[in-house]
Amino acid sequence: MKNVMMIGLVAAAMMSLGVMAAEGNGRQNQFRFSTTVEKERPELNAETKALIAAYHRDPSAANKAALKKQIEVNYDKVIERKKAKLAELKQTARHQNKIDEMQEIVDQMLKEREHRVEQSLKRFTDRRLRPGSRRAKDGFHPVMGAGVDVSIAHTPVTNAEYAEFVKATGHKTPQYWTDEKVPEGKADHPVLWVSYEDAAAYCAYLTKKDGRATY
Repeated sequence: MKNVMMIGLVAAAMMSLGVMAAEGNGRQNQFRFSTTVEKERPELNAETKALIAAYHRDPSAANKAALKKQIEVNYDKVIERKKAKLAELKQTARHQNKIDEMQEIVDQMLKEREHRVEQSLKRFTDRRLRPGSRRAKDGFHPVMGAGVDVSIAHTPVTNAEYAEFVKATGHKTPQYWTDEKVPEGKADHPVLWVSYEDAAAYCAYLTKKDGRATY
């Protein structure tokens, strides 16, 4: 059963949501310009992949526990690598800020160990990771790792879809519509000039109309 679905928003609405997401992830992105931090996400090793596959074949408590243990092993190896880099920097770095930066990374990883392990476990045990799970269903794609029942629309909201919302609720139309009607030949085009408030109202309309999922 889908509990939450995210609808694809466009124009100003998407930009507003993007700004909020960036502000919310400021802590995670604080080292994005660093020359010290590894930018790429390491590839999963064969053992971890095998344990993920085993869990999806048989989502038992034992398989989940085995996968979590492997995630902890992987995470602790990364911490040890960071500690080794910190020790190296203490001997070779010309500037103290390099050492301070790596020290903060190590401290943060140690502090957030349990949380990060749990996040990885949730992502790897998401049932939608099974073969074929990324295919669009009813116009929606699962958002892997965001949550068990979170999806995003395959295509942006069209003028025609937005017109149904306007007709049902009496909401104001976008400024580029002529006489409050969809421009000729633009029914299947993405709706534009949508504010954050417009997007929120549209999602509330879809939630009420659906009766099962929250948009």
